[in-house]
Amino acid sequence: FDGNKHQPRVTVRNQLGLSLEEGRDYDIIYDGCTKDGTVGCSKVGRHQMKIVLKGNYEGAKTMSFVILPPEAANVKAVLYGHDDVKVSWKKTTGADGYYVYYKNSKDAKYSLWKKTTAVSMKIANLRDGESYRFKVIPYFKDDQNQIHKSVKYTSCICKTMEEVTLKSVKKAAGKQVKLTWRSLSGID
Repeated sequence: FDGNKHQPRVTVRNQLGLSLEEGRDYDIIYDGCTKDGTVGCSKVGRHQMKIVLKGNYEGAKTMSFVILPPEAANVKAVLYGHDDVKVSWKKTTGADGYYVYYKNSKDAKYSLWKKTTAVSMKIANLRDGESYRFKVIPYFKDDQNQIHKSVKYTSCICKTMEEVTLKSVKKAAGKQVKLTWRSLSGID
């Protein structure tokens, strides 16, 4: 999906394997998506088309094709704890939901975190001090209950912080308390 009309490439052959010519030997009727007179469909979803033979040929065949949702936009990941991340994105045209995947810098492949219909998700208790990459893939369910995922995805990176561990807590002068902790690298 990109907002423009799309149509599949169609090849019709006769019994001898020769290609027939659209307009002369057959017509294609797109069901429910050609009201303005242009050819093709511009909505995410499964669409029907009917190939009707004519001239020296007769018969008809109905087939379907799918327009996938676009990639998710504005995918962001922010820490909401030292090892907890909130991933968010903009609502995608035509999507019924989203698959959210993640991996850390050491993983070769992404792992599925969850399938959701929301436009954000919290992922808690990741490993301390690691870089994570998240990707969001929109999907839609067709009338046959099949799920079709977008072929494109958007990803983002977020690094968790190490947890601060106190070395000591001591009474200081007056009503004060002195805290000491191990210095952490890569933090402000």
